[in-house]
Amino acid sequence: MRDILKITSKPNSKILDFFAGSGTTGHAVLELNAADGGQRQFILCTNNENGIAENVTHPRIKKVIEGYGDKEPIPAEVRYFRTEFVDKDEDDITDAVRHELVERATDMLKIRENTFTLIEQKMKRGKRQFEIYTNVAQTKYTAVIYDTAAIESTKAKLREPATVPPECGVSIYIFTLGEDRYESDFDEPNWRVEPLPERILQVYKRLFAKRKKKNS
Repeated sequence: MRDILKITSKPNSKILDFFAGSGTTGHAVLELNAADGGQRQFILCTNNENGIAENVTHPRIKKVIEGYGDKEPIPAEVRYFRTEFVDKDEDDITDAVRHELVERATDMLKIRENTFTLIEQKMKRGKRQFEIYTNVAQTKYTAVIYDTAAIESTKAKLREPATVPPECGVSIYIFTLGEDRYESDFDEPNWRVEPLPERILQVYKRLFAKRKKKNS
């Protein structure tokens, strides 16, 4: 598998294995990175038959990272996500369902940007206004804005060097029902407003439109 990846991948490739099994693909990616200094990433998917994901795949990758036997550790980070359906009633989209869907959409954005460490969160009356995440090396940042009224406070926090070093890039996602992406509000050279992935945007608009209609 290492030989296959060496021939077919680049040092910054993302390798997807839909049938992960015991995690050989992930193991090979880590070892190849250690050998040539690459920054390859991998996504392993499994239906967790007989608990293979939690009992074999994930523990194996952790052992490779931490070192085992006479094998040296390979510095890396691994995240384990489980997918499941969100229960909902088509005629009554509750606040709990909306909260859960936005939470899971945020997880998808964190995966997309590879920024998982929460460094800042603002709440108001129990609802999230914005959150800021970074990667392990703290060289890349992601801001997720849940309320457009929090744009200015988000910008103020992003401008604090203690939060985000000025030389680091920031990807900004804004949950909004309108068409405005608010790009003109973020004028720093290292700030980049990203559109929400279309599928996330469609679900978000559909659910919140139902709430608006119900409350009108």
